[in-house]
Amino acid sequence: MSPTETLSRLSQAKSLCELFQHTCATRAGDLALRTPDGRTALTWGEYGARVRRLAAGLAAIGVEHGDTVAIMLTNRPEFSLIDTAAYHLGAIPFSVYNTNAAAQIAYLFGNAGNRVVVCERQFLARVLEAKEGGRVEHVICLDDAPAGTMTLAELEALGDPEFDFESRWRAVEADDTITVIYTSGTTGAPKGVEMSHRSAIFATEAMLGIPEFAVGCGGRVVSYLPDAHAINRWYAHYMPAVTGAAVYTLADSKDLAAALPVVRPTVFITVPMLWYKIEAAVRAALAEQSGPRGAVAAWAVEVGRRKVATDLAGRSVSPLLRLRHLPAERLVLARLRERIGLDQTSIAYTGAAPITPETLEFLLALGIPVAEAWGMSEIGLATSNRPG
Repeated sequence: MSPTETLSRLSQAKSLCELFQHTCATRAGDLALRTPDGRTALTWGEYGARVRRLAAGLAAIGVEHGDTVAIMLTNRPEFSLIDTAAYHLGAIPFSVYNTNAAAQIAYLFGNAGNRVVVCERQFLARVLEAKEGGRVEHVICLDDAPAGTMTLAELEALGDPEFDFESRWRAVEADDTITVIYTSGTTGAPKGVEMSHRSAIFATEAMLGIPEFAVGCGGRVVSYLPDAHAINRWYAHYMPAVTGAAVYTLADSKDLAAALPVVRPTVFITVPMLWYKIEAAVRAALAEQSGPRGAVAAWAVEVGRRKVATDLAGRSVSPLLRLRHLPAERLVLARLRERIGLDQTSIAYTGAAPITPETLEFLLALGIPVAEAWGMSEIGLATSNRPG
């Protein structure tokens, strides 16, 4: 589907459920969810079928429109399955930061009033402690099911084969809450920010106005930031439901550097700290080059820097500089981007903190199309500069 067609569908959509169902129907055979090692891989058709079964299972244990469902998982395909199944019921899935202590989790459960929790075995002890004295009735544990819990497969099996899934998701409205994002609590106890289906749709619609984003948003993204954070919810969950992007999930963000050359994301979002690490790694690799190869590498990066400085100053690139940039790009810069894993990235973002101009200039000199974005939990993505 072209960006124009996507924008048209977005403007008419009542909920993210409607957009997700369209993606599953039109891109059924395309990759939707995958771990970098390939052990888990689901097409959009398989993703949609699992969501239908899980929604029936959640309904069987009493999840209704407006109910909350807690999720405490690392970044893995099952997060998308559970979250999407819940919001198709008009329910409100919300994520718990994996580092939260039992007392913090208990506060969130009390505030949200959830009766269902989905977690991994590594978090189960904290979840069970947190639910004492609260409203939680059902704990679904992904890895196994100790006494008093159930597995994901058991949840799916509970669903009524005659469950009217279509009527349930079609009843979801634009202003229904799609999730609650709990703030970090820097000014007291965490605040629950309610996001609507309309908000999730609007963010994608607004971003499609950036041509570079429109080109890459239907390709590949990597989910490694916390799903309890607004940006990963949108970038690696809601946006792909609209555009059909393949989502590669990383359970441990420390594996990101190794995963990038495998995933080769077409859109990428990260924080300045990772950009500094990328810059340091590239500079170290360049420093190891000696003799003519080292001289060519240093020359190529300098040519890239001069071209970027000219572009950003709004001046025309001279024919000589343009001529020099061609071999610099072919011999060095393109290879560096490929080594990093950002050679197919049409747009990359830095956010959450200021980035130094020197690092930004270095990244742009390499040909990595980095833009700066800003947002907040209450509104999601708010503003971004356009490339150039």
